[in-house]
Amino acid sequence: MTDEEVLTSLRKKRDEIERQINSFERKISTLEKDLSSMRNVLEHHKQDIVSAEFLPHMSVRRLFLRGEIRGYCLEALQNSTEAMSTRELTRVVVAKKGLDVNDAVIRTKVVFSVFQTLKTAVKRGLIKDTGTRRKGVRLWRI
Repeated sequence: MTDEEVLTSLRKKRDEIERQINSFERKISTLEKDLSSMRNVLEHHKQDIVSAEFLPHMSVRRLFLRGEIRGYCLEALQNSTEAMSTRELTRVVVAKKGLDVNDAVIRTKVVFSVFQTLKTAVKRGLIKDTGTRRKGVRLWRI
């Protein structure tokens, strides 16, 4: 093959790949719109209470919406006259979600997320860490 034939062949292949990429981008755009619509429908019909039999196997991230734990914690701290412990706030979050407050497995899964949320809220200046502990558990207040 001559150089001209090689270059022509490469240009054809390049054009074919560009057409395929454009086709895939259009398909992705369509699929993203479909996915967005499905998410909206699912969110509209979302159930707040998740079956307790699946909770030990679920990720806490999937159980709560973004900012939901923070909202529950801030509401509880605003309604409280004194500082609340991480355990108390976890019980509030579990109860607000409609789950069994007495189930230790659920509380154990949620407590880490509550603690991480509270630490982030302290960094943002939304709440304060009192620096004290009650029965070895950190206390928080507005």
